[in-house]
Amino acid sequence: MTPEWQEAVKRGAVAELAALLSRGADIDARDRHGQTAVMLAALAGDARLVEFLAIHGADLDHTAKYGLSALMLAALRGHGEVVRVLVAAGADVDAKGTGAPGFAGKRAHDLAAERGDADAAALLAPLTLQTPPDPLPRFLAPATWEEASALLDFVPRRPADTRGRVLRGLRVHVRDHRRRDLPRHLRTFEAHFDGVAVCQSRPGASAARRRARDVRYGADAMPIRIGGHEGRAYPLGPEVPPDDIDGRSAAVVTWPDGPMFHFVMSTQLPLDELTLVAASLYAER
Repeated sequence: MTPEWQEAVKRGAVAELAALLSRGADIDARDRHGQTAVMLAALAGDARLVEFLAIHGADLDHTAKYGLSALMLAALRGHGEVVRVLVAAGADVDAKGTGAPGFAGKRAHDLAAERGDADAAALLAPLTLQTPPDPLPRFLAPATWEEASALLDFVPRRPADTRGRVLRGLRVHVRDHRRRDLPRHLRTFEAHFDGVAVCQSRPGASAARRRARDVRYGADAMPIRIGGHEGRAYPLGPEVPPDDIDGRSAAVVTWPDGPMFHFVMSTQLPLDELTLVAASLYAER
């Protein structure tokens, strides 16, 4: 993305962008974070610029670091008019995020609803209901921890200390990408609090050790012990520049416990507080 193009996008200068396009500018050029003009405009809530870019053939479904499209970004920020423009222009309402657990497998409607953005969620909800509900969803949302246990071959541990974060929902991964039932020992449990996710699975001792100690979940791994088990911890990333749409990298604590694999992450809590959440899974109740 050239400085001239980026500056014009930042100012919403449609006439300047039109002139640059006439001289061969790339409408889908990316900035240093992999973000395109339509993504930046959606984040800023500039519906006029989004419409201009859509009319001139911009890729509406391009994603960057965490798999967030322009529509997802608009929904996250509650920019209803931008959402309307993008949907009318043919943006993919069923596109799902990737990467961090906070975004993986979630649509624009899901992200808006989870973040308490009632306006954006209400705008997107009718769109997601235009097609019949999937009779075989990949994830089930049990109402209680006891209901979740009935779907698993283990009893998920519940954190005694959530640093005041409110539970927003439970989720169990019960089918693979082809909608085939997963055996109970391959199912994953997730508990989502405000800004914190607690994930547990039972893949077996060797797989649990590999996932916790060999797979990297950030730039700076450090050893840690949780409940007497050796694991790895990754600090919360630094604050990022305003032009990095995807935000800072999450703090992560992960460890094996026999056949169990534990993964606790947060995009808000620093590592020392997240470690207290992780350790509280072993607190006596």
